[in-house]
Amino acid sequence: MKSSHYYQSRYSPYPGEYLPMPQAEDLLKHIKKHQEHTGEIPIVNIKEYEDHYQMEADIPGVSRDNIFLDAGKNILSVIVMEIPGDKTPGDVLPEFENRLAMRHVQLPANADTEFVSAEYRHGLLCVHIPKCKGKARAKRKRIIVY
Repeated sequence: MKSSHYYQSRYSPYPGEYLPMPQAEDLLKHIKKHQEHTGEIPIVNIKEYEDHYQMEADIPGVSRDNIFLDAGKNILSVIVMEIPGDKTPGDVLPEFENRLAMRHVQLPANADTEFVSAEYRHGLLCVHIPKCKGKARAKRKRIIVY
């Protein structure tokens, strides 16, 4: 059995362009298609301010490269996928080290997902979602985590 779900460092996202690893893209499509969840659920706090919403998610011990944010149809999806990078001799499919955490957050109707920004620092993911006047457009967007 061959597993192709190993992290390859040359596919990391960086400011200016988003280049996720192909295996992660395939896994994200599979998760969205089947809506299967067998992992953790990140704990979140959402605060409302005059001009924006702020969501904080507690996701300790991961690299920002393994955090995927997707917004669309007033739903913000937070997906954390950690797949071991180094395969030890004799390991065919080391699933014990894999980590999958997923959370879908319903956003208010006036949340503008076009200009969402996200930052991950010291185990805390902070997402800033600006407000718009009236109802926001339902446009799907992948959000880069800085």
